[in-house]
Amino acid sequence: MVQFYQYTVGEVGKLIAFKRLAGLLGIKLTEAIAFGDDLNDLDLIRACGIGVAMGNAAPVVKEAADIVAGTNDQDGVAAVLEAIWELDADGDLTGTAD
Repeated sequence: MVQFYQYTVGEVGKLIAFKRLAGLLGIKLTEAIAFGDDLNDLDLIRACGIGVAMGNAAPVVKEAADIVAGTNDQDGVAAVLEAIWELDADGDLTGTAD
């Protein structure tokens, strides 16, 4: 049985880092998409305009997300981005998302 452990300092996390990056780039969190699969992604998924849980995500992450994508092996991130951005097979934008 494989076990994973994640260690962070209490005041550090993905949401804090993303808020800082978004501020530098002039992006609102409500205009962003977050993808995640584990508990350390929850705050970011909840805070962004579109929160996406991967198909292999923890159940609590799936419950918090707006969309549940396919797994990593199923190219879940690509499928969601293609649907949102209406990309064709070559990666060219074919329309605009609402």
